Amino acid sequence: SFPTRRASDVVLQGSPLYIQQSLIFPYGAGTSLFDAVYHKMGKKAFIEVFTKLPQSSAQILHPERYFSHLKDSEPPLPHPQLTGEGNEISSGSVGEFDHQMLIWQASGKEAALALAPHVLGGQYRVTTAPKKNPVLIYSSQWDSTENAGKYFAVYQQLLKNKWKRCDATTRDEHLFAGSSDSGYFVTLWKGEYVTSVEGIQSLSDWQKLTQVEANE
Repeated sequence: SFPTRRASDVVLQGSPLYIQQSLIFPYGAGTSLFDAVYHKMGKKAFIEVFTKLPQSSAQILHPERYFSHLKDSEPPLPHPQLTGEGNEISSGSVGEFDHQMLIWQASGKEAALALAPHVLGGQYRVTTAPKKNPVLIYSSQWDSTENAGKYFAVYQQLLKNKWKRCDATTRDEHLFAGSSDSGYFVTLWKGEYVTSVEGIQSLSDWQKLTQVEANE
């Protein structure tokens, strides 16, 4: 038999935040977008939303961006020279919904709803490293230096929550670097950008990258 609605709600509530919200997103934000398109175009909306699909979660969350065809930016990724770096495992974009979930996990829903709309775009790449440990390379761009700085503070908390051990041995207004359960990390705030390299296995690689970022 099918589970009762109450039982289904219990299962959903016990799921990770990202899973919960990604299942709800099409029905909440998606319905709101269609409503905005319908109010503007009438019956043509039924064709419009299927022939001209939203290009990002930001276009779904903000219908005005859908109408103006405003696309997410593609901030350049760091290019660290890592010893024994292997093949790419995965890569892609990190949109507003993704950033909303990251901020929510670190600082709560209210902070997420306030800050996430200010992200212009994000990119990531995951590669293999020695001992087959994954290395995450990430970059995000924000609509102002101020909001990038706010996110830099949030991202530090996110890293602390991510690992059981997060030792920041190099830390200042723009740089957060150290070691963790999965290797060394270097997170940088520079202007409108926040970047991070996580899972570095070589101490010398980490020291070189930290020195370069500190001098920029």
